[in-house]
Amino acid sequence: MPEKPPLDVNQTHDLLLKAVGMIRGKKGASDLAETTLRAAQLTLSALAFGMLTSHEKKQSDNDAIISPERPPEP
Repeated sequence: MPEKPPLDVNQTHDLLLKAVGMIRGKKGASDLAETTLRAAQLTLSALAFGMLTSHEKKQSDNDAIISPERPPEP
């Protein structure tokens, strides 16, 4: 079976938003499940937004990810 090609920026962004959509509206049966779902929703949303802003700035790093090599912006 041939390997699928890597996802481009738009495909990756779409996949992140699809994952957010799958989580949105779901309720956890326990506090742990609920807080984990909300954290996942927020994290995936932040990654998708950071990816867009980084792509617009022509950066290779996602703005939503704090890298030890990159100093924080003011």
